[in-house]
Amino acid sequence: MKAAVATLCPGVPLFVESISNSPRPNPLLTADFWKGYPNLHVADIVEFIKLCRRGRPIQVVKPPLGTDAKTFEKQYQQSEFQQSIAYLGHHCGAGINHRGSEPGMALARGVSMSVASARTH
Repeated sequence: MKAAVATLCPGVPLFVESISNSPRPNPLLTADFWKGYPNLHVADIVEFIKLCRRGRPIQVVKPPLGTDAKTFEKQYQQSEFQQSIAYLGHHCGAGINHRGSEPGMALARGVSMSVASARTH
């Protein structure tokens, strides 16, 4: 996968948004949701719908008794974000490039990362 990402997406920034410990309803099966996509054809989103059908609600992790809820949530989100960064580094070859100073894929949320060229992997 590393070579594919580096080959198909050179120089493309990769932004990571952690949505952890916060279930979000997704109103895909409501008419109002689709009003924002008047030219969309079902064939264009088949793979997305398959992905949605495989999904499952996330379990909300609660702080242990006596733990400050805000502190716990901050630490939990930071841990989830760090796991995402580690996954992208391992599976996609993303790495720090200090705000896009190197070619490759930039990964950003406070830091910027890039994917090394496919030739190096």
